[in-house]
Amino acid sequence: MAEPIRIHTPFTEEDSRKLKIGDSVLITGEIYAARDAAHKKMCEALANGEKLPIDWHDKMVYYLGPTPAKPGDPIGSCGPTTSGRMDAYAPTMMSVGARGMIGKGARLPEVRVVDMASQFRGGRRSVFSAPLAEALEGVRDRREKAVLLLNRRGFSNFLMCRDCGCVPECPHCSCALTYHERTHTLECHTCGRSWPQRAYPDPTTRCPNCGSRYMAAYGVGTERVEDELRLLLGDGVEVIRMDADATRRKGAHQELLERFDAAECAVLVGTQMIAKGLDFPEVTLVGVVNADTTLKLPDFRAAERTYDLLEQVAGRAGRGGAAGEVIIQTYWAEHPAIQAVARHDRDVFLAYELEDRRDSGYPPFSRAANAVVWGRDARAVAALADELARLVREEVGGEGGWEVLGPTDCVKARVKDRVRRHVVVKAPLDADLGPVLSRCAARLPRRQGIRMALDVDAYDFM
Repeated sequence: MAEPIRIHTPFTEEDSRKLKIGDSVLITGEIYAARDAAHKKMCEALANGEKLPIDWHDKMVYYLGPTPAKPGDPIGSCGPTTSGRMDAYAPTMMSVGARGMIGKGARLPEVRVVDMASQFRGGRRSVFSAPLAEALEGVRDRREKAVLLLNRRGFSNFLMCRDCGCVPECPHCSCALTYHERTHTLECHTCGRSWPQRAYPDPTTRCPNCGSRYMAAYGVGTERVEDELRLLLGDGVEVIRMDADATRRKGAHQELLERFDAAECAVLVGTQMIAKGLDFPEVTLVGVVNADTTLKLPDFRAAERTYDLLEQVAGRAGRGGAAGEVIIQTYWAEHPAIQAVARHDRDVFLAYELEDRRDSGYPPFSRAANAVVWGRDARAVAALADELARLVREEVGGEGGWEVLGPTDCVKARVKDRVRRHVVVKAPLDADLGPVLSRCAARLPRRQGIRMALDVDAYDFM
């Protein structure tokens, strides 16, 4: 295997030009800097030694992080993913974890879980629960700093007409458009296209379906949290937003962090890029505005990703001498992923998750591959996916431990005018999953404009 291309974050356009399909890439540096990359979809697993596919310019590119030389080799990580802890290939993984990362004299932060359903029943309609609002006001009064996480950029999740129920969707992708108040645009976070639009009560707004002016904003994004913070805390607290929109300009990421560091009293609100790598002793409060954004995704790793994200962001509080506090807002307060973070006990989550994975036959109790077929011709895509599933079933026959799921539409069923379907194949741990899929793929007819990617031991099934 060729030597990996070494890239240290933050990434640049020049780094992106070095890469081509199939390259091995060794990623080093802080994870939060990854969002400075020219490639906007680079995600947090890169710095944790995971292998994952990402859709880069409509091509499948594999980025490889540092993995063990052979099964059983120890891996050192300040924040290994839950998959890393569970995987049988690395039973000796050494996790420094939150206890090993806090400073001398510091202690683990107190974690409070707030049931937002109870807050709603009590008449509260704010983005912030009563405990979080009080904690933020305490930070202001003591002239300290806070970090707020919401893994959703923009102002609101979507606009909906109150007269006809129309929700504007991207004509090129199968997703609703996100409303951005700063630019007064509806944007597709999949393909990047945008359209000018204002929301009610602006008198110029119009529904594209019926012409009504009652296009209301629904849901909460980082822009709205930023506005609500300014209203709550006043002018004496600097509010800094850090997401993909605020860090598009080269060097903006570092400038925002320097502003936060230099401020006497500040709140940093952002997406997952602020969850890892920040070390500010003055931060005494971490708030998670909505812990459910990743918890209910249709992916068997959804709970795992939620736990990893919450565990990482909780570690931002109380890293200096002052006591830290973490407040997690959720509608699913009893979920093991959230309770494990609240108790500083990952075994609470691992016991639940491992049992669930064992019952359903997902990794680490099996191997899993994701075969994605995409193209502009929906019938041709469906036909090729059907044929692939048939060939795999024919190849494995009645062998125990094999299961072929699908084909079915991907969660993102259409991206940039290309229809996407996938086949998920589960196999025993000792199975030659890659060669089986390669043989089946080689027997498929070549169809112009239709492409396929085989991801063996897949991390992302979306």
